[in-house]
Amino acid sequence: MNVTHTGIGTADRPDTVVPGRRPAARTPRPRAVRPAPAARPAPAERHERPGGPGDPFPLVNATGGAELLRIGAARFARLARVGCFDPVDIRLNRHWVIVWRYPAEELLTFAEQYPALLKGPAPAELRDLLRHGADLRPPRWRRRRTALLAGQAEDPWQKAAALAVVLEPPALDAAVPDAEERSLLCRLRPPLIDGRLSPEQQDVVAPLLTAADPAEAREYRAALLDALAAARAVQPAASAAVRAVRRP
Repeated sequence: MNVTHTGIGTADRPDTVVPGRRPAARTPRPRAVRPAPAARPAPAERHERPGGPGDPFPLVNATGGAELLRIGAARFARLARVGCFDPVDIRLNRHWVIVWRYPAEELLTFAEQYPALLKGPAPAELRDLLRHGADLRPPRWRRRRTALLAGQAEDPWQKAAALAVVLEPPALDAAVPDAEERSLLCRLRPPLIDGRLSPEQQDVVAPLLTAADPAEAREYRAALLDALAAARAVQPAASAAVRAVRRP
């Protein structure tokens, strides 16, 4: 089997992967395994692209994704929890239930590459992950979201802030002992979720917004330290803070 890794702070869309080792559930750079090319069976059926040929691929929720792949909702949820495909967005529905959303294009790519996972018993390695309570959706979403925000940053300090946004206060204090730099990062921190949330809604999504797992937090801290070194080399925090105040 071939092993692939994904990283923090990279704006490129991650490849669709099939995780096969339990530590992957606890880190924003999960280790994943793919069948060797010779082991991939031919797709059993064709999954039609939603919309017209020129339409952009939409984001779909779990129900829409299951319908697109022609599988049951329970199987889709299991595949998502073990990281077969990563959410790119989250929403709260009218019942304040978290709704994960996935790019339809990536779901179709997964179906073409791994049709055997859409029917029949799941491989033992995936069943083992599920038995141990794996849920890669939150860390994978944080990784994708912070990578997107870092890629959209207008300057190195904004990029550092995009990586710092998921660290809990004690972890941020340890990574950035300088109070002026911490203040700047907090001022520049982008929202992880688009749109305004009520305090009650913020309580619902709060567990998704921080890298509470030590292994995941260490990955973000390492990426943040690299980003800070780059930012300091371009502009000291004091000058960047003045510019941030003036920015409309």
